[in-house]
Amino acid sequence: SEDIQDFDLADVTAPNGTFGSLSSKVNNGDGTYSYSATFTPTANIEEATNQFVVGTGWSDLAGNAPAATTSSANYSIDTLRPTIAITSDKSAMHHGQTSLITFTLSEDSTGFARNDVAVSGGSLSQWTEVSASVYTAVFMPANNNSGNALISVSDNAFTDLAGNLNTDGGDSDNKVDITVAPTAIFREVPSSVQPGSLNKMTIFLTEGSSNFSRSSILSSVALSGFRRISDTLYEVQYVAPRIGKIRMGVISGSYTDAVGVASIANSDGLDSISIDVSAVASYGSTTPSSLTGITPLYST
Repeated sequence: SEDIQDFDLADVTAPNGTFGSLSSKVNNGDGTYSYSATFTPTANIEEATNQFVVGTGWSDLAGNAPAATTSSANYSIDTLRPTIAITSDKSAMHHGQTSLITFTLSEDSTGFARNDVAVSGGSLSQWTEVSASVYTAVFMPANNNSGNALISVSDNAFTDLAGNLNTDGGDSDNKVDITVAPTAIFREVPSSVQPGSLNKMTIFLTEGSSNFSRSSILSSVALSGFRRISDTLYEVQYVAPRIGKIRMGVISGSYTDAVGVASIANSDGLDSISIDVSAVASYGSTTPSSLTGITPLYST
């Protein structure tokens, strides 16, 4: 309100930040004088209540100090960088399956999008904004993928509502690592066969394997033949018994793909079969059923 002396930044309290250099005193031409300095908020904090306070350690030219401190209006600070946590509803899956991926942001964002996510070993679809801080997508492994699939978000990929870039590069929860494992599917499966008949079926593997063998198959009847057609296709031969059912299944974990990932059960139960032995054979779809040592994914 008048010309002053001895004023410097030591007279100012500034919570959650620092001042740069104080400018020279400026005569505003109306009997008042002013100083300016740039205030830089502390990094990576969020605080709604802050005030600058000017103390009484300065005086006018007559040596009169202020009678009391002066406080500014309240100001808020948001330099807190958002983070993201990514989860999957499956830690292991086979080709043909899908997994629901959930992206949970620590703060709301209006700019987080599919292209902020890095994906290897598969693809994302059905991108959905559940809320400003929760997003989902469906992951499907690539047909030629063996081993693991990785879904991640790196640093500086998106911002919160205050414009702060995310920080996630060193976090353990900003990515999901999904094991893509082989599984088996029975093909050319009759619904019934004639007693004493010689029959064959093929078994398709979703990934090539060099160690899939006769011992990978659990069967209620003896296998009279087993041969490798390719690293993904095998043929089994058997003689039907006089009565009852033929139950057969591929043992989960009994073989590996080219990079050593152990097999898993087929999510649709297509790695186990049940065939009726009947005087009149018929071919068609079959329903997977229980087999000693094998736990089907569903039964009827």
